[in-house]
Amino acid sequence: MKSPLRRSLVLIALLSSSAFAAPTAAPYQPQCTPNEDFCVMFSPTDMPVIGVGKYLQSATKTIRIATYNISVDEYLPILRKKLHDGVKVELMVDYLQSQGGKVFEALAPAPGLTKVRLPVFRGGTPQMHNKIIVIDGDTILMGSANFTYSGLVANYENVVAIRNAPAAAKIVNTELDELRDVAKAACGIMQGTDAGCTDGANMDVKAPEFHTLLTEGKFADATTQSLEASLKDCSGKDLKLEYGVLTSRNQALLSQDLVDKCLAGLPSSDAGSTLGKLLKLWKTIPPMEHLATGVAAAQAPEAMKTLETRMRQIFVKDPKDGPITYPSLDDLQGLRADLDAADLEKGGALRVYFGPEDGLEAAVLREMLRSLDAPKDSFVYVSTNFITNPRYAKAMVALSRAGVRIRAFFDRGRYEDPQFQTAIGVLRPLGFMEPGQSVFDTTDNRVISIFDNALTSSYGSNHNKLMIVGTPKGVRSI
Repeated sequence: MKSPLRRSLVLIALLSSSAFAAPTAAPYQPQCTPNEDFCVMFSPTDMPVIGVGKYLQSATKTIRIATYNISVDEYLPILRKKLHDGVKVELMVDYLQSQGGKVFEALAPAPGLTKVRLPVFRGGTPQMHNKIIVIDGDTILMGSANFTYSGLVANYENVVAIRNAPAAAKIVNTELDELRDVAKAACGIMQGTDAGCTDGANMDVKAPEFHTLLTEGKFADATTQSLEASLKDCSGKDLKLEYGVLTSRNQALLSQDLVDKCLAGLPSSDAGSTLGKLLKLWKTIPPMEHLATGVAAAQAPEAMKTLETRMRQIFVKDPKDGPITYPSLDDLQGLRADLDAADLEKGGALRVYFGPEDGLEAAVLREMLRSLDAPKDSFVYVSTNFITNPRYAKAMVALSRAGVRIRAFFDRGRYEDPQFQTAIGVLRPLGFMEPGQSVFDTTDNRVISIFDNALTSSYGSNHNKLMIVGTPKGVRSI
């Protein structure tokens, strides 16, 4: 459900039992609260490709899009008309997915248009994985679906629309500002010029080594070896670049003081070298990143660091091919207390978290562990393509053993994929439905169902990223 290597978002919504007392019945319309401040569209049933288009058409001032991918042809004329009518449009797309992206490439430069390829410098498979649209600064669209035909027509997906939530809108807009500003700064450093950085500049010609980094997750092998050796010479630290650049390990080793030392030791002729650009990125990007609370990510509260240590102790890393260790009920109760003490709240009934800096893992675990207040009267339902996070998987098994009702729905592609078998092993105690077995038949305590979908491939059978936690105190959607 979450990868620390991605720029992504989690929204936690507290819903009352009467919130959807009068859902709309018209075809291809969102299901909304009576005041339409909170709406949801499910694909394929609600055809959110239509609903998202209507929201775009409603814009009168601004449209901000930050997404992994956008390729719906029908959105192009809408965006062009809005630009013609004076609406400002920001289109920010994952760097790799923007390569040849139909909408991104086809939207020509125009007054009021900003186009940015969003880089991610962490991890071996870097992704800017948000799916966000903000209309006129205060209507937010987000969810599991990429803005593609697969996401909005064929897959099992969701899109949530939120209005009149100023605190949430402020957090989302601030994050989009940060993504844009980081991308512009990185573009200028990598290219050696700001030219084109808000018109969709590509690094393949002006900075081919960084284009390789942003599309493949690492520099070429020879470049990696040379950079690691140079960084060790100037800093004395054994940095590893084969799995990304600004990883948490590297950032912990290479402080800003050491970056300054390395930059000061560079001959002026090397300022524009790959090493010089990399050091400038290291100096520039981390200080620009902030938590949803507005605190600089580098100054994250000590409680967040303590939580990570605590989670490593509870969710132990199992030896390869060895027995799987699940946390005890006492362990989970203790973690719940630690999570509460860390004060992860970020505002009212809608709480917004961005990854990786906001500790999404801890936020989601906190919501799951609320079911411990009354285990036998609580449930945790999960609908997603799969769960590779072992902490979530182990928590689900442990909660089930404590009496919490667990139900999960995964897609077939990942269920059958060899690389996901380790995660399946962790979840095995919950029991998987056999093909053809009714999803309503849980008499033998098999609680994980596998989705099939004739409209798309097995990897799009169930692409939701949705968790619902119910306790006697209320229902929360994550």
